[in-house]
Amino acid sequence: HPAVAVEGILAGDTVTYQLGDNEPSNEIPMLQNVGKYTVKIEVTRANHEKYSASFTAEITAANIEGISVQADGWTYDGEAHQAVSVVGAQDGDIVEYNLNNQGWTTSVPSLTDAGTYNIDVRITRENYADLTIHATVSVAKAEQELAFADENYGVNGDAVINDLTISALHNETTPVTYDFSAIDTNKLADGEITYSVLLSEEDAGIAAIDEATGLLTVTDPGRILIRATLSSKNPNYNPCEISYELRIVAKADEQGDFLTFESPTAE
Repeated sequence: HPAVAVEGILAGDTVTYQLGDNEPSNEIPMLQNVGKYTVKIEVTRANHEKYSASFTAEITAANIEGISVQADGWTYDGEAHQAVSVVGAQDGDIVEYNLNNQGWTTSVPSLTDAGTYNIDVRITRENYADLTIHATVSVAKAEQELAFADENYGVNGDAVINDLTISALHNETTPVTYDFSAIDTNKLADGEITYSVLLSEEDAGIAAIDEATGLLTVTDPGRILIRATLSSKNPNYNPCEISYELRIVAKADEQGDFLTFESPTAE
């Protein structure tokens, strides 16, 4: 763009332009890059005093447009992935990255471990104002797999079992045991398996489980929720839990000892 525009020049006038410390010229200086420029003008005219003036011309930086940062995230898989990708950058642009305020680099950060990361992306382009875009990248924890060793129990299933027998003579039951041990299917996080039971208030005390082995002992009929939990020693994996609902129905060992009547009195 022309640095200045001069009006009122007559035929026969001599006009010189000097841009900064450059040599004077009869051509109007052309400006292209961002910055402030000093332009000196001198006009000579026959029988007139010389006209001299200085002006300041300024080109301001334009805004960079049309650039975006993609930060989709993923689930931990043990592999390194590029944290972000920049869309719309032009040849000659300088793209820099700052991961968690660790400092600027032109290398795209790579992420492996689960977590949430803050990344600033700065684009520099000649004659444009720097553009900084903030992005957050999430690497989700992976899931473990846990299954009961006895395939009959499945995962998160339920069943009705009538293994428990009540003595008709003494109203007592013989305890029954069930193996609810579980298996860390893929052994990804070196976790430990623990066991617990959840009983309603009305079923309190009917069963107990060995927290270390999963051996369940049942002494009375009722509803039992058995739960196996796999911890994680690797921060890239979530703990895992499976459960099984067992409903124990008792049966008498002799007939005719348990009677009910519609009315509590009889004539």
